[in-house]
Amino acid sequence: MDDRDLDGPADAALPRAALARLALSAAAKEVADRAMWLVPVPAEPPPDARHVEEAARLVTAAQAVLTQAVVHARESGASWSSVSSALNVTRQAAHLRFSDAVSRWRAALDQPWTTDDDGMRCELPKGADLPDQHMRALDLWCHRHINPEIEARQGFPVPLGSGAHMVSDNLPQHTEETRRATAERFRRS
Repeated sequence: MDDRDLDGPADAALPRAALARLALSAAAKEVADRAMWLVPVPAEPPPDARHVEEAARLVTAAQAVLTQAVVHARESGASWSSVSSALNVTRQAAHLRFSDAVSRWRAALDQPWTTDDDGMRCELPKGADLPDQHMRALDLWCHRHINPEIEARQGFPVPLGSGAHMVSDNLPQHTEETRRATAERFRRS
């Protein structure tokens, strides 16, 4: 797939759930990378509150991960009830908080590129915008940062992928149903 195919929906090569998972993985990677820099103790701590600012940015980034997780759950078939249960809130609260994000995501899938005075802009979140590139980058990041044997011994959930393909090996592929739905949306656009 050409990552910059401007004709038609974004989910022509990969289904919506796969693109949503790539966006979630990319957002989670950003949080992990950002959090890593709060771990070391500098020899001379800064006199100001830079670590507080960085922690606040980390919280904002974590909220983006949560939003992408909800989008992914909805694209994977989860009901608002199951999302609300996972968040320990009411169904209405979950819907109120995240339904706009899900709607924006779906609109961006149907029309990934828009133009304005500055030129063309991709409306998809990082990860879904250039899926082939992000798959490779996320596979490499996992290979460098995750050791399944150590993670399993420490009780962390172990990714199902192995070796150098912990992301790309596990993304859902199109089924006849998802391929038909994508083609139908393309015909309507």
